[in-house]
Amino acid sequence: MADPSKSLTREMVEKAYGPHIDLGPCIISASLNLFTLRGSAPLDRISIVSAPDVYDPEDNIGGTQRPLERKRTLDLLNYALGLNLAPDLPRAFPEVLLNVRDSSAVQIYKMDEPDRALDFNSWTGLRPENGTTVVGVRVPLQFLQFPKPDMSPQISRVDGNHRLSGMDSAVLEYAGKGSEFLSAPNVTFSLFVGLTTEEERRLFNVVNSKQKAVEAALLETQSYDLLSDDEKVRPQNLPSHLAHILSEEGGAFHGVVFSGGSKAGSKKLGLKHTLKINTVRSTMDAQLKSLPTTLRARLIEDPAMLAALVNNYWLAIKYLFPEAWDDKKNYILMQTIGLTALARLWGENIVGNVLSDSPQKGKQVHDFVPYLEPIREQGLLRKDHQEDEKFVYEGVAGIAGSDKVLRILGGALTDLDILMAKARAAHKPEVPLSKKLEK
Repeated sequence: MADPSKSLTREMVEKAYGPHIDLGPCIISASLNLFTLRGSAPLDRISIVSAPDVYDPEDNIGGTQRPLERKRTLDLLNYALGLNLAPDLPRAFPEVLLNVRDSSAVQIYKMDEPDRALDFNSWTGLRPENGTTVVGVRVPLQFLQFPKPDMSPQISRVDGNHRLSGMDSAVLEYAGKGSEFLSAPNVTFSLFVGLTTEEERRLFNVVNSKQKAVEAALLETQSYDLLSDDEKVRPQNLPSHLAHILSEEGGAFHGVVFSGGSKAGSKKLGLKHTLKINTVRSTMDAQLKSLPTTLRARLIEDPAMLAALVNNYWLAIKYLFPEAWDDKKNYILMQTIGLTALARLWGENIVGNVLSDSPQKGKQVHDFVPYLEPIREQGLLRKDHQEDEKFVYEGVAGIAGSDKVLRILGGALTDLDILMAKARAAHKPEVPLSKKLEK
């Protein structure tokens, strides 16, 4: 990408694009009580003619936009260009919203008479005598400010700044070499003309405040379902892969995980969802990160073995703490602090010991039970657990809270406990745990 300290100049743009930027034919459309010019143009051209007006309580109280998130900007640019994406993957952007604050910055003309300028305003539209609903829109570069102003742009980005800002750097790089960015894809836009800054801010607030983000559980479910089988077991996707395996039939969390969307079907079946799938994914992420580097690298190479180790661990927890499995009122097990602490306990204190005797260890639920029994015996997952006559989990939350729970749980696993656990793990229980779990 181009050096962000450099700015796009008029000379650069004119050399690469000519004396004006044409946004092509636009349809005059009504949108509630306003008129807008709707069209489709290459992303680089929309980027060149527009700029954000970022709100700053000290320097720009009239601004509308929030500051850029650089990573999001680059991610959107990569998506727009289809980088590292299959060519048959459907891609689209929502419509970009722009507002022409300075009417001298654009020329609206009849398609069959390019030299005939038309008078258009988003409040009044186009006079009926002009007899057209399709017009041309061009931006003469001689009237456009360069370098782009940091505030009060002539053509403001009402909505879509992150989608456009990644292209700003690409245009700068190519235009600096005297070349148009030929591979820029087309995107749709709506161009308002003549709205005041206050009116524009009202639109920005409505567009952004009325939106409700798609629930994380549904996004997690759909994102995972769209992965191929090979993609699901790639290292970066393993937390999702494990979360879904543990939520399916035979998994420790089967029947208690909400995967997003409507709950009507679950209510009909009488299912009680204690967890959301994105919470389970975060738990699996913590579990993988808790592994020592060498062991993590080894297990990542064998996703099936990894899934067995993780699932059997949580099945052992389910076996030892059945009363805590769906009781958040009296136990911390299904709270984030409990899930995260238990996930880390597996990686930091338990799984290495389970595997130390034989690589075949960990493939049975009972391999993990002896390591968890001290926690049950001491009632460490109860909310009312006390130390020195104090409720240790009162007011505990967040990362610091899970750290505290981990210290308490880890403290129950002394060296002697581990030695005894290994000895007990060598003897299978008389009744298979799978049968006990079914009961």
